[in-house]
Amino acid sequence: MARSCRGPVVSSETLSFRLYLPVRDPDGLASFVGHVSDPADPLYHHFLTSAEEAARFGPTPQSLTMLESAVRGYGLEVTARDARSVAVSGSSDRVAAFIGTPLDHVQTPSGKPLIAARSTIQLPSEITNLGAKLFAFRGTIRMHSTARVVQPSETGSGGGRTIPRLGS
Repeated sequence: MARSCRGPVVSSETLSFRLYLPVRDPDGLASFVGHVSDPADPLYHHFLTSAEEAARFGPTPQSLTMLESAVRGYGLEVTARDARSVAVSGSSDRVAAFIGTPLDHVQTPSGKPLIAARSTIQLPSEITNLGAKLFAFRGTIRMHSTARVVQPSETGSGGGRTIPRLGS
């Protein structure tokens, strides 16, 4: 996705994003999903509530508290917390220092305005040591994919069926 830079984000702008912690027991969660998905298993369709899932597989409350503390240590504000993440807000200069790269206003070819990191995001070690991930700033799309668009094309004499084929 080509995008054009419209200039750096100014320090007076406030940005918001979420930091997510990984599940505490990924193997246990995968096993549980296997059990509730197998019609031959006694646990078939015995799903967990969100609260049960968080208590059994989610990050510990202590991990979330450590994440909040580390974020506040960088002069950022924690504005909300749920079972797996914290919402963070702060001035763009503090956010840029926190993620280790300046931020720019950019525009997609379709005209959509975004905020993008100028280089690779490098979260502080006390954040990455907790396993925290930053997926996107609120209201913006940050991910770039090298995937190609799949274009349908007619092949054979299959009665007009279309079969997806990788585009160029």
